[in-house]
Amino acid sequence: MGVLLEKCGAEYLAGYEYPSSGLRLYLGVGSENRVVRTERGICVVLEEHVAESDVKDGLLGEIFASFLLASPTEVVGDRSLLLAHAAGYVSRITGEENYRYQRLLGEKLHRHALASPLGLPAARMSRLARFYTWLRPLYSRTLGGPASRWLHEVVREAGLGGRRWVPLPELPLTQPHRRLGLGAAARTAVELARGATSLDVLRAIPPEAVIEGVGSSLAPPLRDPLLFLRLDRARLATRLVGFERQLYALTGVAGALRARRRGIIRSAKVIESEKGFVTAVVKHYRDPTIAKWLLAALLSLPLPQPRLRPKERLGAEYHYNAVLEGRGYRVPRPILVDPRRLRAAYTYVEGKTLAELLSSNPVPIEFREYGRLLASLHRDGVALWDSNPSNVILGRDGLYLVDLEQAREAASIVEKAWDIAVAVYYSVPYSLGGAVERAKLLATGYLEAGGDRSVVAEAARYRYAAPFAAVIPLNVLERIRRAIAYVAEAGPAGERP
Repeated sequence: MGVLLEKCGAEYLAGYEYPSSGLRLYLGVGSENRVVRTERGICVVLEEHVAESDVKDGLLGEIFASFLLASPTEVVGDRSLLLAHAAGYVSRITGEENYRYQRLLGEKLHRHALASPLGLPAARMSRLARFYTWLRPLYSRTLGGPASRWLHEVVREAGLGGRRWVPLPELPLTQPHRRLGLGAAARTAVELARGATSLDVLRAIPPEAVIEGVGSSLAPPLRDPLLFLRLDRARLATRLVGFERQLYALTGVAGALRARRRGIIRSAKVIESEKGFVTAVVKHYRDPTIAKWLLAALLSLPLPQPRLRPKERLGAEYHYNAVLEGRGYRVPRPILVDPRRLRAAYTYVEGKTLAELLSSNPVPIEFREYGRLLASLHRDGVALWDSNPSNVILGRDGLYLVDLEQAREAASIVEKAWDIAVAVYYSVPYSLGGAVERAKLLATGYLEAGGDRSVVAEAARYRYAAPFAAVIPLNVLERIRRAIAYVAEAGPAGERP
């Protein structure tokens, strides 16, 4: 052992074996940059400050640092220094990979994501293996079987171990290109240029390793780092298998996606068995129905605006579904979420929407219950924004809230008033008859449940009716507006204050 260290001039050497070619590559740090061939293999040695610059700042393209994630088949010399370099690298890339995960998932979905201790290093390994082909056989070995003990040890040394799953919001977030200030990066680069850095690390990688890497197939975790993540209430879809196949596996129904739209415009489909048993609703957040949100944004310019970006809508629906379920509201259960294909599957809620009830009864008593539900939501600090009656289902045990992609914090009276206005005015295209009575019923229910009169009075202002002037006759629109104002003034019992 000492002979190999002395011959290569290194403080430590991490040995990596390539199974097909039998090549042994030793990588380490020493007093100078050098490449040495021995009877045992090839030694590539870097000056310690050069190696540390790659570990801390990636200024050698992480060609040296990337090897530290692979499980060495042999360690010669100062193992503690090798482990310290590997742990330092993992500490740095944790924030960077967490930032990339947040970009992929979206800010709200990221709040609900958890990673295994190996999740962040594995994400970096997945990215590196695409470009540095010589890493593929080493990484595939590391992520499977006993060899993974090395990565677990490095993660513990970096202070990230100890838990089976770690919430991503608890980990640091670091934008990769902002890791160093420009001045610090420039000074380090100059130092490397002035030092003995004529060694071209890329050329020092033996051709046998490159060739073997090109012929290696990537292990599944290297093809999709989302395999190391999960959500708190649902599964994350992988790109290795189609969305439908993953959903069929989870629901146990090998059915087919079939369109069944609820409401005037809806980007949702159901999955059902051949016998018609419905198990899930699949939402597509990137499809032509984005046009309805563009139109809504134009019509409601003076008021709170809808979310337009598909990823934000997906994340908001999952987030507020979780928030409301945690507070006792009836909502569908998420099954599968795909942040790449921008799809999500939720359990199917059996029942009729409030909009569908209007076909048989223009003034269903459930509108009073919906008013009560809105008052409860607002007390809990949540506004629906898209509170139209087709997003409320009368199930076996009460009212369910679905399609929460526009939900948000009820930050002001405006968001709350908009909920009442949309719930009332949006019902008119489904049934013109009984529109005034429905408005009184919903507003009364809102006040009976402790809702603020000022919110109802705000909803009666002209600016909340104006966006619906294109689809509701003006005389009907005015009668509805006055009915809301009357309830705000008279109170739930019909007596003026």
